[in-house]
Amino acid sequence: MLTDPFRETYLSLLDEAKANGQFTLFDPNYRGNLWEDRLEEFIAQSRRGIHNADLVKVSEEELNIITGVTDRHASLDLLHGLGAKITLNL
Repeated sequence: MLTDPFRETYLSLLDEAKANGQFTLFDPNYRGNLWEDRLEEFIAQSRRGIHNADLVKVSEEELNIITGVTDRHASLDLLHGLGAKITLNL
């Protein structure tokens, strides 16, 4: 996730695409050195993106950070509960 104004533009376009029935994809693209002091912000922004995504691509690390759960199946269920239709966990 980028910093504003780019992040807000990206998330607004994602919201708009979803509202218009477009297929949407979200990849949080976590980089620890960029988010180390702002982990809660990363989680909140990722959850917003997941809410409007049909397909969510997450790494195991991103999955654990965003959900706070280490069990893979339980954390994927949480992503679906946030709105993801399809999850791709690499």
